Amino acid sequence: MRRVVFVLVFVASVFLVARAEDKPIRFDQLPKQAQEFVHKHFKGTDVSLVMMDNEVFSTSYEVRMRNGVSVDFDKFGRWTEIDGNTVMLPVSVIPSKINVFVNTKHPDSKVVKISRDRRHYEVELDNTLELIFDLKTMKFKRYDN
Repeated sequence: MRRVVFVLVFVASVFLVARAEDKPIRFDQLPKQAQEFVHKHFKGTDVSLVMMDNEVFSTSYEVRMRNGVSVDFDKFGRWTEIDGNTVMLPVSVIPSKINVFVNTKHPDSKVVKISRDRRHYEVELDNTLELIFDLKTMKFKRYDN
């Protein structure tokens, strides 16, 4: 009996791993909200690659641009991470309260990466400092490393 359960679990896990797949797609295959975000905030920036990551229980997208910036989106087209890879991010993608905090407390620094999850925004500056903000209130919570 134990052997049968083990074999079933093994087969199921192989199936689930095999189903996970990254594949390139066309820009117009992105969710509409993701397309609009890229057009609005990265106008004039050439897109070099669009990938769809089809996991077992979720789908996500990554848009890479020729200037080195990459944007990750969830299945609905909401951004989850914007990574400038040392390139300063457009001010328009940074929530205004976070931008005011960064300009006040770190006037010589630029935001090069921002991500969000269910509870926090995480902002990385060009001096490698990482700042954590509450998602709902946008209040600064702490520095992270």
